[in-house]
Amino acid sequence: DLVDKFENYVGFTEKCKIETTYRFGDPLITRSSEFILKNPNQVEKKVKPQIIRELTQYGELEHSPNTYLSFVSFERGERNEGYLKKIREILDDIIDEEDIMLLGRYNYEVNVFPRDCIEASPNSKKATVRYAGKTMKFMSVHSSKGLEANYVIILNCSQDGGGFPSRVSDDPILGYVLSEIDTFEYSEERRLFYVAITRARYHTIVMYNQNMPSVFVTEMTENDEKDALHCPVCKKGRLKILRDAVASNGKPYRHYACSNSIAGCKIFWSVFFEDEEDLK
Repeated sequence: DLVDKFENYVGFTEKCKIETTYRFGDPLITRSSEFILKNPNQVEKKVKPQIIRELTQYGELEHSPNTYLSFVSFERGERNEGYLKKIREILDDIIDEEDIMLLGRYNYEVNVFPRDCIEASPNSKKATVRYAGKTMKFMSVHSSKGLEANYVIILNCSQDGGGFPSRVSDDPILGYVLSEIDTFEYSEERRLFYVAITRARYHTIVMYNQNMPSVFVTEMTENDEKDALHCPVCKKGRLKILRDAVASNGKPYRHYACSNSIAGCKIFWSVFFEDEEDLK
């Protein structure tokens, strides 16, 4: 209320929207804008990239920067082997000289890395991580506001305690500054995730547990996975395969559950097929 209805408390004010970004370009501008504006109570802005002018042998050319957004799944496994393997694969594709920022919804997400790879900052909650031949800064998304890097890796955007959207209750003091009409689900977490994905100049990579992707991941990859079965109950998750088996009558069947199950969706669905070829 104090922000959205500022005029009601102090009288006439002039609103000046900052709509040019000097950090990132499309396709991230388009995808991040579509994401944040899913909330009808969000103040609308039409973000535009900085136009870069270069003098070449063909004359002065104008272009805007490109910034990409990728979603990478991992299997956590014992002692995070699968998770770390996927992080290493991502880092191996980035040249050594590049600036890389690691972000977690909470500070403890840095502990996915081996202890001897982490050097905590003595007077802050940030840390330096040395892994796979790269030296990177780690911080929470809250701490990253106003900062940037060429590459940003968002760790563990999953439906668990440390992912997005957080299911930990907000501090009650937020109720005094957030709009009373902003009842859109996960509205504050949506704004925070927007902050996270827009820290990169070149590329943002969002990592998530393939068995429990965040509802934000599900939403933003909807067009990337057109063949995925969407949950008919919660409308947010996707149906994931639990197991295939054969019934006593010889008919093969498949058990499904919702990827949003950890957040409360209890659907359990069994589909029977004529033969095992139909399972493929």
